[in-house]
Amino acid sequence: MMDAKIWTEYETRARLRDGDNMAVSLWSSGVFRLNDSAIRAMGEPDAVRLFFNRAERALALVPAEVGARNAVPFRRLDGNEGRVLSALGFCRQFGILPEKAMAFDSPSISPDGAMTLHLGPE
Repeated sequence: MMDAKIWTEYETRARLRDGDNMAVSLWSSGVFRLNDSAIRAMGEPDAVRLFFNRAERALALVPAEVGARNAVPFRRLDGNEGRVLSALGFCRQFGILPEKAMAFDSPSISPDGAMTLHLGPE
């Protein structure tokens, strides 16, 4: 038996791969990746408008029609679950380009399908 006083358990960030868990990540290339659950929770939009809240260090992805003003379309990758969104310009403009891929632990979805992602402290 291990002595709990001298051992510290690793707290994993691994996610279960079932259809109910939203998974959203931002890669160092400025690409957002959303799994099918996240896309469904947003109402399955084909594009989004991107917003940044400096005070809250939060991003918002708001569903939009392809071709609408400031709309950025999603792309589906062959053989992969979910969709990707190229947002390098957005990330550069607001200085939020991560050095390595980051996962958003608790994306929230508003009744209108807008997704809010918190970056955490600087």
